[in-house]
Amino acid sequence: MVEGIRAVAFDIDGTIYPTHRFYLKVWPYYLKNLKFFINFGKVRKELHSRAASLTRLDSSQEKDPAKSFYNEQSQLLAEKMHVSPEEAGRMIEDICYKGLVKYYTSVEPYADALKVIYEIKASGLKVAILSDFPPEQKEDVWGMTKICDLVMGTESCGVLKPSTVPYLRLAQELGLEPWQILYVGNSKTFDVGGAKKAGMKSAFKLKGFRKLFNRPYPPSDFSFGNYRQLRRIVLQ
Repeated sequence: MVEGIRAVAFDIDGTIYPTHRFYLKVWPYYLKNLKFFINFGKVRKELHSRAASLTRLDSSQEKDPAKSFYNEQSQLLAEKMHVSPEEAGRMIEDICYKGLVKYYTSVEPYADALKVIYEIKASGLKVAILSDFPPEQKEDVWGMTKICDLVMGTESCGVLKPSTVPYLRLAQELGLEPWQILYVGNSKTFDVGGAKKAGMKSAFKLKGFRKLFNRPYPPSDFSFGNYRQLRRIVLQ
């Protein structure tokens, strides 16, 4: 078992399930709404970029961080698509948040992912989710939420990864110090980078050539190609 940890927290997209399976299912819907997804992708990229150096919210954001985030996101999309912020907000809700639900829930998670996560929970460690998109977009995350001690989206914190804000709130909500949490993700910048800046340990889900040749990603504390390997890292 990883020394000192009392909780394991997981990203969802690309970590619990392989994104290529999702893209194979969703591409006709993407093409149908291509203009929206191109511009929404630019908005999210800008929000991620702003988040990189953000370590705390300003006073206006702290009052209602989720509302502040959604207002900013809608305003940015409105400027790119030449619509009102209200219309942009409706598009995000209908096309992205609600419109993608059926595609996520029809995608199978990684082999052994849920089994290993259940074993981690059964070992006495806390289990949590921290995702950049609302976790409820994946409904019960393939049954995972019923064993989670905490399920949280970064948007509710007012800022996306890799800001330390959502990671530190995760620790606070779990009642733990950051160094007592192992964060599992598949993004070098958003998952490993954000978790490490917040003082957490990190486990990186290998992909592509790194997975093929089993080449660890050094900035992370651990790397794994499949969930059987993660089981050995966490539980043995």
